[in-house]
Amino acid sequence: MYRNLWAWLFISGMLILIFLPACEHDSLIIDPGPIDTMDVDTMELCHPDTIYFEKDVLPIVLSSCGMALCHDAVTKQAGLQYTSYATIMATGKVIPFKPLESQFHTQMIETDPSLVMPPSPRGPISDTNIVVIKRWIEQGAKNLACMMDTTCTIPDTVSFVQHVFPVVDKYCKGCHSGANPWAGLRLRNYSEVRVIATNGLLLGVINHNSGFPQMPMTIGKLDSCIIATITQWVNDGAPNN
Repeated sequence: MYRNLWAWLFISGMLILIFLPACEHDSLIIDPGPIDTMDVDTMELCHPDTIYFEKDVLPIVLSSCGMALCHDAVTKQAGLQYTSYATIMATGKVIPFKPLESQFHTQMIETDPSLVMPPSPRGPISDTNIVVIKRWIEQGAKNLACMMDTTCTIPDTVSFVQHVFPVVDKYCKGCHSGANPWAGLRLRNYSEVRVIATNGLLLGVINHNSGFPQMPMTIGKLDSCIIATITQWVNDGAPNN
């Protein structure tokens, strides 16, 4: 009996010695480590009620604030750089959920010409774009990204008001407005956009064709569906519809 008892104890001890290290090793393998708390989420399709920094906010900021000789990475007027989420938030001018306490927003709606941003001779940010900035702050001023719907449906009739000018307003008008627009070219309304639509300049710059400046300058090439939509509008005769 004692011989069997000692044999059982010996075998049990050996099993503990064999499997104990294995359990410890397994626990190290499944340890997830620090949790990534970054706001960016590229796994979900863009939601129409959510303001996404990269898709909705950054193009407006780069066109109206982060351009050369202003709040770009080189000039940094007033010590402020508005070229990325990190640099914008580092200024302390954005208070999440509180647009009316955020100087980043309030200076856009300032009535005093000496305080409004962008300053003269730059043109003002459009009401549409100001609303986007305000909603972004109201939603927490998060660094959200999303996955764009890759399907591209071009309407039978492309509208200047609904499809073309919102793109110009978001990506172009910040530089191409005011008393001293970039390249002397203003794009504030249909008449001014039609000029570059009919002389070939518009399609040349957005397609990054050889011999044309690449536009938008600070964003990179526009989405292919946007380009296809604007191309259709131009091919239709650039109507004021």
